[in-house]
Amino acid sequence: MTTTLILKNRLLQFLISYLNKFELAGKESRMRSRFITITTERIIELEKERIRMLEEHSTKDKKGQSIKIKSQRKNEFNNVEEYTEYDLSNDSMMLFRQEYSEYLNEDYIIDITESNKKEINKIKEILLNSTLPVKGLEAILYDEICKSFEKIEDDKK
Repeated sequence: MTTTLILKNRLLQFLISYLNKFELAGKESRMRSRFITITTERIIELEKERIRMLEEHSTKDKKGQSIKIKSQRKNEFNNVEEYTEYDLSNDSMMLFRQEYSEYLNEDYIIDITESNKKEINKIKEILLNSTLPVKGLEAILYDEICKSFEKIEDDKK
């Protein structure tokens, strides 16, 4: 057993999404919110690093600035939305994907301390006792997350 929670970076978005499916009230809801706040800070870091990597690998203009292309797509509500993507050559795209994939497979380590152990143990309890149905890729991600939570010590004190 360990006093750290170790999750792969690539699991964090799914974990937050999955936790938000639970109808919780009172103390359990607040503990979930605190845990999500901790995890969201890491997701913001991941996005900043993704953009840094994109800028590093993107095609540059004469001033050395990354070339960005504005495009449009339909979202899940069938509304048109604008987005910006970086201009990358095929080789640069492959390098970016490899680097970013490696980054997503790195561990996110949360030290379990007096100030967060109640929240982490509550999330562990919620996840391991979940009755929400999962299938396909979602089931694989859920299982991987549960294995990470099973490795931490129970709070029996």
